[in-house]
Amino acid sequence: MRTQISSSLEKARDQRDTLKRTNSRYITSNIILSALATLLAGMAGTIGNAQNWKITCLFAAVCSAGVTASQ
Repeated sequence: MRTQISSSLEKARDQRDTLKRTNSRYITSNIILSALATLLAGMAGTIGNAQNWKITCLFAAVCSAGVTASQ
């Protein structure tokens, strides 16, 4: 019985560590994609011209969608 509990505890700890690493990756990707979306949208609003405005907003939207999908 004690061996089974120890084995289950070790397995749970391994799963916890795996989930912590995965969570850290998601948080990092969310921060990066949010920053990119903000920068792209800001650039489109401040220095964009009629020719590149649509494509810049498209990239900002893709980054924003990436943030939403990874939450």
